[in-house]
Amino acid sequence: LAYACLTMLRWDCAKSQGAVGLAGVLLVALSVAAGLGLCSLIGISFNAATTQVLPFLALGVGVDDVFLLAHAFSETGQNKRIPFEDRTGECLKRTGASVALTSISNVTAFFMAALIPIPALRAFSLQAAVVVVFNFAMVLLIFPAILSMDLYRREDRRLDIFCCF
Repeated sequence: LAYACLTMLRWDCAKSQGAVGLAGVLLVALSVAAGLGLCSLIGISFNAATTQVLPFLALGVGVDDVFLLAHAFSETGQNKRIPFEDRTGECLKRTGASVALTSISNVTAFFMAALIPIPALRAFSLQAAVVVVFNFAMVLLIFPAILSMDLYRREDRRLDIFCCF
């Protein structure tokens, strides 16, 4: 959490993206909780690996996609040749395919690993696949809206964390 906020901070508070880093990590954590909640709802059993390893693994995968989108958005957001309304779409056009490809590859690998006849490993693989699907949905559906709101904040030269001022 601290790493995500600190790496996105800038000396100019109007150009800083610390709140975006914080929101990204919190959204990934919520998607992990939602994915594990769905796994519990459909009856996939929990074990030590799924409760102690999977949240951190999914957090790493999700935060990587968040950083990728945030970096591309900071470059696209500064490009004045792109109309203001089209900058979010341009960012997703540049990075959406790579985020989708890595997420689909991870989901496929975890679903293939679920074919292994070891019950604990099967449960871990199924839960990891479900959590990666939730991460993917969060990164491509919710996080671009946060980035777009941050772009409006930066255009108005408002402060990062205290965006009301």
